Amino acid sequence: MTAEAATGTTTGDRWTRHPDHVRRRAGRAIWDAAEAEPDPLRAIDAARRLAADLVDRLARTALDGEHLATCLAHGRGGEPGLAADLALSRRGRRCLTDREGAGTTFGGLLVLGALTGAPVGLILRSCRGPCHTLPGHESTLRGWVVRERRAQPMSRGAVRTIAHGGRRPHPALPQHPEEGTHYEKAYSLYQAGEDA
Repeated sequence: MTAEAATGTTTGDRWTRHPDHVRRRAGRAIWDAAEAEPDPLRAIDAARRLAADLVDRLARTALDGEHLATCLAHGRGGEPGLAADLALSRRGRRCLTDREGAGTTFGGLLVLGALTGAPVGLILRSCRGPCHTLPGHESTLRGWVVRERRAQPMSRGAVRTIAHGGRRPHPALPQHPEEGTHYEKAYSLYQAGEDA
């Protein structure tokens, strides 16, 4: 996914974040994609394992503090894109989050990307001051593109383009003040030489 594609310019500025709507559309698309496989249930299981692994890697590699991960998946055939959030709270070796994150709406979009092979965007907002929902916050944004069953780090410029959209924030990302927000190149979620 290029920065331009992730900004929504290829599908317009129409994105939906409503959890029930995202869950229904993602579930329908997952079954549609799985039916094309010789063994649909095995394909879904493999995609769920990949999604669970990505959620776990994101949780394990996050720095101490409060985080908000947003998953972005393009819609099909002119449908609005889909977006879902997953809150992470890391304290030392403990990461307080939904350990079944792959079963959430956020995880459903990762499963969808794994099944269809379509690129899925991951944006991680890490708060350095008060939580991103409070005035006066400071946060850092990093991003990855999930394609070919692997999360690939995005450059600082690509993350800025997606999040800020040039003149305004990406319509699928939670509203946030730009002041106090820094954009950084993402780090690898994998150890050197590790196969995804």
